[in-house]
Amino acid sequence: MIEKINTLSIFLHNFLVCFLIILVGFMGSRLFMILLLVYQVTFIGLQIYMVLMSSSVLFTVLSIVPHGVFEIPAVAIAYILGLRACKHEDLPLGLFLRQNIKLIVLMIALLGVAAYIEANITPTIIRPLIKH
Repeated sequence: MIEKINTLSIFLHNFLVCFLIILVGFMGSRLFMILLLVYQVTFIGLQIYMVLMSSSVLFTVLSIVPHGVFEIPAVAIAYILGLRACKHEDLPLGLFLRQNIKLIVLMIALLGVAAYIEANITPTIIRPLIKH
């Protein structure tokens, strides 16, 4: 049985991850940002591998792709913002936010769409593929 997931909790979790990525940029450590990216990619790769080992390729793709096409670009935007913050670490926060407002709004919108799909659409798509 698939347990009901909440759009808001998924959104808040992913927003927090993106916020922390940007915050790391403000700390001025490009190396730490690269290490964080390597960690995230490795973690996602391991998750995909574990799902593949316990289910079909179709199930894995349908579990990830519908929301991933929105979530992955949102995280990429967070890294772009983090790198920008790293490059201009002496820039006042208000000015940074004004200069990057379009990217920030786009990131938040993508996270919202991804969370909605992950909580409400993906379970419906994969439910028929789950073996009881």
